[in-house]
Amino acid sequence: MPGTIVFRPLQANLTRDTEVIGSMNPFCEINISGNKAKGPVCSKGGKHPSWDDKITLKSHDEPSCILEVKNKNLILSDHVIAGCKINLKEVETSGRVTKWYPLSYNNHPAGQVLVEITYSPDNVIPDFQVTHQSPQSMIPPPQDSFNQNQFNQGFPQQGFPESNQQINYAPTHQPYGEKSLYPQFD
Repeated sequence: MPGTIVFRPLQANLTRDTEVIGSMNPFCEINISGNKAKGPVCSKGGKHPSWDDKITLKSHDEPSCILEVKNKNLILSDHVIAGCKINLKEVETSGRVTKWYPLSYNNHPAGQVLVEITYSPDNVIPDFQVTHQSPQSMIPPPQDSFNQNQFNQGFPQQGFPESNQQINYAPTHQPYGEKSLYPQFD
């Protein structure tokens, strides 16, 4: 099922060193059907790098991906230290997998990498139904027609009503029998 996969390489224990002088600067690169993304470089991480970042890629129902740990070189091209194939169907089934994956280089063991992988399908249907209503549709229809002129008859144009003026708040007809639900002042 198409979705988004978030890879979070945490650390690696490498047995292969590609640096002749100094320490390696390892980083992870994920490849899903030619769609590649790189993670951050662990500067001078050597054979025991650690990372704290995420690599996010879209999946279009691929069964697996390739994770390569590479050495960042400033002058020459980056060197592959080791790699592994990750089963994406396992991640899709459980939603989240955190485990050590064995690394190899030219079919020889080259260490292991700890990766947390999270899968989120594109078309998630929530357990509840969300309906969007405009504010106008949320207002209940009036039970009785309202006449603004009748309402304004008892009030002067500005300010509050005069104390000697009679005000009748009751509707002109009584929909609920003879008794009014509104107070009447005479």
